[in-house]
Amino acid sequence: MTRPVDTGGAYTYDGNNLRVKKVAGGATTVYIFSGSKVIAEYDNGAAPASPSREYIYSGAALLAKIEGGASIYYHPDHLSNRVLTDSSGNTLGQRGHYPFGDTWYESGTTTKLQFTSYERDSESTNDYAMMRSYINRFGRFSSPDLLAGSLGNPQSLNRYAYVFNDPINLFDPFGLCAPGADQCVTVTADANGGAPAPNLADPTIITASAQLISPNRGNTSGQISQLRNSLINGLLNDPDCLSFLGGRGAGSGPLNVVENTPIDIQHVANDSGVQAVTSVDRSPASTVPTGAQIHINDSGLFFVPGLQVSFGGQLTLNTGTPRFQAAVLLHEFGHATGILGPDINAGVNQQNSAAVADHCKKTIQSFSNK
Repeated sequence: MTRPVDTGGAYTYDGNNLRVKKVAGGATTVYIFSGSKVIAEYDNGAAPASPSREYIYSGAALLAKIEGGASIYYHPDHLSNRVLTDSSGNTLGQRGHYPFGDTWYESGTTTKLQFTSYERDSESTNDYAMMRSYINRFGRFSSPDLLAGSLGNPQSLNRYAYVFNDPINLFDPFGLCAPGADQCVTVTADANGGAPAPNLADPTIITASAQLISPNRGNTSGQISQLRNSLINGLLNDPDCLSFLGGRGAGSGPLNVVENTPIDIQHVANDSGVQAVTSVDRSPASTVPTGAQIHINDSGLFFVPGLQVSFGGQLTLNTGTPRFQAAVLLHEFGHATGILGPDINAGVNQQNSAAVADHCKKTIQSFSNK
């Protein structure tokens, strides 16, 4: 889908609502995504083997850009890429923004990645906020939030506002803000490897819920504790999965996350295709999660046997089995460590689950599928 804009440009979006092409000012830029992150850009028909620029991440945090053989490193807070440095640590540029995104100051080398993590379009001076456009000079989005407001949080009823009008304490890297939450992104996983938040859920993911009988779950806390221990053992014998999840040792890496992230059972959604929701906390100064909590959906298939589902299009899993449960939890732990971006739509969900299946297949297959 291509949307023309009245500032002399046109934007093309894929089926996941990600902007994959921009034509403006006589230049054409094609964007390559991994999940919800841009990893490469091609200007004016550049050859596939020669991207115009590439981006390097640590989990969800942008570290550097490679362009023209040179590397530029980003040093952000939650409002700006405050400092740019070169490979020797020399300062190339500095900038700051007021709380709602209009420019405070800028000097030296510039960057189009301005307010929070948004790309600022020179043709409009608006910011591309993934799910919609943000007008920084007004402190408002140009279209309403896809997530509905809540009477329990009156600020959320203004679906054009930025982070409930609280930009000092919150930020919204995807143009979505969950009403009533302490953070602005809530992520989920489903039986097919991830579902959108319940009010964005695709009802076609699983349609057999009417045929399901709620099982006798027994000691669920004991089952989850056993799953944790088995996942830790699996990760210790699966360096690819451990590295993928951001392995930096048990002190602050994925082993610590697997061992200590709270997991409970709640009624998350009526849809049996939604297996779990992970609430991720982020400090105002970082895009890396500072904490998380996983909520297993009591109406899902986490404990329900009898169905076969595809996980990331790579693994066929039987619901309710330890293998299925391990795959769902690994997906959720990926969000908790920040290595996976939010499941903003079904396509990104599938990509995230495919990444988990690709890197963590050994761990997942160490669990019984019966």
